[in-house]
Amino acid sequence: MWSREPNERSVFAWLLSPHTIEEFASWYYERAPLLVSRSSPDYYRRCFNLTELERVLYGSEVDSEDLRVVKNGTPARPETYLREGSRRVDADRVSALFAHGCTVVLDKVQAYSGPVLELCRGLEVCLRHRVNANLYLTPSGSQGFAAHYDTHDTVILQVEGAKHWRVYGAPVEVPLLAQKHDKKKHLAGEVEIDVVLRPGDLLYLPRGVMHEAVCTDEFSLHVTLGLHPILWIDVLEEAAKRGGLDEAMLRRSAAEVELAGGAGGEALSEAIGRTFSPQRLLETLQDLRSSWVVQRRNVLDGQLRQLVSLASLTPDSRLALRAHLLYELREDEAGTQLLFSGKVVRLPRWAAAMIRDLAAVPSLEVAVLARYGAEAPAVARRLVEEGFAVRVESQMPARALVR
Repeated sequence: MWSREPNERSVFAWLLSPHTIEEFASWYYERAPLLVSRSSPDYYRRCFNLTELERVLYGSEVDSEDLRVVKNGTPARPETYLREGSRRVDADRVSALFAHGCTVVLDKVQAYSGPVLELCRGLEVCLRHRVNANLYLTPSGSQGFAAHYDTHDTVILQVEGAKHWRVYGAPVEVPLLAQKHDKKKHLAGEVEIDVVLRPGDLLYLPRGVMHEAVCTDEFSLHVTLGLHPILWIDVLEEAAKRGGLDEAMLRRSAAEVELAGGAGGEALSEAIGRTFSPQRLLETLQDLRSSWVVQRRNVLDGQLRQLVSLASLTPDSRLALRAHLLYELREDEAGTQLLFSGKVVRLPRWAAAMIRDLAAVPSLEVAVLARYGAEAPAVARRLVEEGFAVRVESQMPARALVR
């Protein structure tokens, strides 16, 4: 598994190994498929496995919106796998459909599995955008979906069994959500990758790349991670909205320049130039990322035990930043604002330096933090109360399901 130390790149590095993040960004990201054959069948087992799927299906109240059953591209009617008169999934019915050749698709796996949730959050810390996880359980010799492309990048993790993948070219380069696959218009073309994925293998597919998968004589269980970044078109749209608030010229009728025989065109060009200047676009991108980061709910597993442990907090106690946190620090003359999980924690101005120290090392003693002043132990306690820091002596319980 990945490191749980406060390293924002550890999960992504573990996922891509032996390739580096820099290599992936330079040669593959949004450009070309990447195949990683590891010969390490247990690589993903602690993250997810067939036993964990059974626990989810039989031990959780899986909602009908999160589960699909498909055979040869045709979805089964919901009433064939739901409890009578309910929106909840009937695990026995799902198992029976799987036994008859159907593929089971569980969307938003991170809502039902703690380890998958931690995987997604760890990637989000590095990538600064939403990561979703879907699961596909396919019986031997079956195919769930015909050749198609997705409108988001995907990372396929082969967990158990095997699956035969064919990867083709991209009829549409990095398509938008509105540019969905049209089976009549977008044909597969020549095969570029023909491979059987086995447990521990990874296949990255940029959005727009055509692909299909068929089970061999084995069943297949794989998790697909969906990457949902902020696109430059999103930045331009947001910048245009802001420009409308700042530039009166952009709020005028588009017919004005034409009716005036071209007069006012120079003023319009200047307003557009200010609205879409490189500096304004970069500021808008940062604002969009910040807004998403501070609202994203973090995984605060073991928090009740952490709160109980505060009664025995001493100068010798060691504190650490909670693993894979999405947060932002903002400093001004009034103090430090710690923004995470949709809340704002107001702290003394010097607390920003203390938090950076915590983020830079695996753990620190409370006594060491006291160098920031007499209030430092109280601030450290506050960070634990808020779920931002943890006592490393405390044994973290098994992760509960987070919904």
